[in-house]
Amino acid sequence: READEFASHLLMPKPLFNPRVLAQRWPTIAQLQDIAETFQTSQAATLIRLARVDTLPVIVASYSLDARLWYCAARHVPRRWRLKSALDRDSFARHSFDRAYESC
Repeated sequence: READEFASHLLMPKPLFNPRVLAQRWPTIAQLQDIAETFQTSQAATLIRLARVDTLPVIVASYSLDARLWYCAARHVPRRWRLKSALDRDSFARHSFDRAYESC
């Protein structure tokens, strides 16, 4: 974890990262992918950095078919925002997950 944190500070320093994010106002996944490519980092690392620098109220979460594996939330995310422990069967995320799983 320490190495990951050090690498994120080194590869995506706040003075360079924050202006790129804030220039988008509410960045889309495609815009965040462009930012990841600019910094030559993975999309996951870029999203986690976005949450850690607390520029926008975001939560990044990873789920398996059965449960939430991990999450990272910006410090100023409203307390009323809650993550479920598992994806709802009728949610878009679960539907996307099921379709990806079926194609494997």
